[in-house]
Amino acid sequence: LAGAGIPADLTTNTSNRLYGVQAGGDMSLWQTDGFSLDVLGKAGLYGNHASQSGVITSGLGTLLSTDSDSVASFVGELDLSGTFFLTENISLRCGYRMLAMDNVVTASEQIGATDFFGGTGIDDSASVFYHGAHVGLTLTY
Repeated sequence: LAGAGIPADLTTNTSNRLYGVQAGGDMSLWQTDGFSLDVLGKAGLYGNHASQSGVITSGLGTLLSTDSDSVASFVGELDLSGTFFLTENISLRCGYRMLAMDNVVTASEQIGATDFFGGTGIDDSASVFYHGAHVGLTLTY
């Protein structure tokens, strides 16, 4: 907390433990002798045991907070990939993947939800979205 009359450090640790089921499929959209275009999709429902712990340390002392909760979470994944068959046993796969999750705990959401004087507080209603390119080399024998 830079610029405060008494400087302080805030540390927050979060954890999501997802237990549940998922279903999905992988389908080839187009294929030739040297190339394959595939799409993969998954969706799942999970029981999320979410937890957070926070610490504020300053020249005046240390305040701790910890809490946990169980909520239902959804996870969805979508991937579009192309595979180049370099030889009979070696292939290069590249594509783009997206992963979305809801009802999870994130560190940034805990700042407003944490009660350091009561020692409790958790916000497990955040949603996250990850996406990016991927590249892989496969060797089969």
